[in-house]
Amino acid sequence: GGPGDVGTLASWSISISYGAAFSGIWSPAATLFTNPAATVPYVAGSLANTVYALPTTTTNYSVTISTPNCTSAPTIIPITVANPIGAITAPVNKTICVNSNTSFSVSAASGNPITYQWQVSTDGGATWNNVTNGGVYSGATTSTLSLTNVPIGYSTYQYRAILTVAACTNTGTSAAATLTVNPLPTITLTAAPYTKLYPGISTTISSNVSPNAATYQWYKNGVIIPGATGSTIDVDVDGMGDYSLAVTDVNGCSNTSGSLTISEAANDILFIYPSPNTGQFQVRYYNLAGNSVNPRTLTIYDSKGARVYSRTYNITLPYSRMDVNMSNLSKGIYRVELGDANGKRIKTGSVIIL
Repeated sequence: GGPGDVGTLASWSISISYGAAFSGIWSPAATLFTNPAATVPYVAGSLANTVYALPTTTTNYSVTISTPNCTSAPTIIPITVANPIGAITAPVNKTICVNSNTSFSVSAASGNPITYQWQVSTDGGATWNNVTNGGVYSGATTSTLSLTNVPIGYSTYQYRAILTVAACTNTGTSAAATLTVNPLPTITLTAAPYTKLYPGISTTISSNVSPNAATYQWYKNGVIIPGATGSTIDVDVDGMGDYSLAVTDVNGCSNTSGSLTISEAANDILFIYPSPNTGQFQVRYYNLAGNSVNPRTLTIYDSKGARVYSRTYNITLPYSRMDVNMSNLSKGIYRVELGDANGKRIKTGSVIIL
């Protein structure tokens, strides 16, 4: 600072002293040259301010500069080599079940850098429209087009890919692939001749599957029935419940039917069978209380009126089985008496032991 204005600076100058410019070391050297005609190869490790690259494939070149005091980090110079599209491997036809996933892929023997655009035809190849990502589609501009949760309406759609190398003004179109979407099988269950059972009768549950089933698996109350792998299943009074069927059809699509209920038919007969027998038999009687525990007492008398058997059973099913073993008793006709928990007689019958 000075005491106010001390005059005008008429001229000034700055002198800068510097050393010689530093040159770089380049790599890889194999495709570098020191002249524009690419006739003088660059010598690996030598210094050069300018080099000329003639790569045959996309290459990342690097250059470092060293001074007496330090060396720079490599600077990467990517060189992309474009080449036209070679032979195209087309996508293949796909067959799936409705609401399943699938994909189409395309490739080329050569070509770089390739951009992709998938197209779809909904009229057998007469017209084509670009696919955009969204809905069932993803990967519309990649080598693989993915379809997710495909609805039945997409069956017979055709797909192809447009491959482009913009730098070479080169385009190739793949052959088209067809998508087939099969419906899930429909399953109808019917029971004949009965849907309500009591001891001594049975029914058959039959299935009608379209398209035809290749495999079957029956379920009762949602639990798999081991070995029940046919188109029909026989049910007796011990098998009452809700039946369903899982199938895989001839197209490989799987579905499960709704349930069909086989229940009890009310009956006031005291069922005792087999009779005649050798001392081992079963007794059943309709349990109006459904699946709740309902004690029942069996008392059996011989022909002289003497009590030879007595037992209480906890009945939990409409026709719970009460097993009796009197094989140690002599042959004859025996009277069977069914009573409730209080000993009140409900029903009587007879059984023959041979």
